[in-house]
Amino acid sequence: MAVSCVGCQRARHKQLPEGEIHRITREFVLAANSTAPTGSEIHGEVGAFDKVANSADHIEIRIFEKREGKAYPAPVTEMLQKFSSIATAHELTQDNPTENGNAIVVNYRHAGFISHIIHIHLLGGDETKEQESVPEAS
Repeated sequence: MAVSCVGCQRARHKQLPEGEIHRITREFVLAANSTAPTGSEIHGEVGAFDKVANSADHIEIRIFEKREGKAYPAPVTEMLQKFSSIATAHELTQDNPTENGNAIVVNYRHAGFISHIIHIHLLGGDETKEQESVPEAS
């Protein structure tokens, strides 16, 4: 008895083309700019290239907001919600955010390949106050 599965073969998923990744990066940057408090710094960096396997665009966000406990500041929560909507519209999946001190790292993937890496740095914490209160050398 032979079993045939003609319709079972799917086209192999591939990494998004670099042009599409860069368009999505611009959407992420615009969303970050629309939700970040005044004085925040947002930089999108092209890093995804068709000829470089597993390459991704990077977005660096520096927000002067203090984190209270484990909750994200309201602008960060709103930003992550907008990022989620953009990701869904482009069939990206989001890895669980990782945290290191006052930094949040979020990776977005398409077909298993990381397409975007977003770093959000919260600069309103104690380390910012310590830097500001250091007396100047005379």
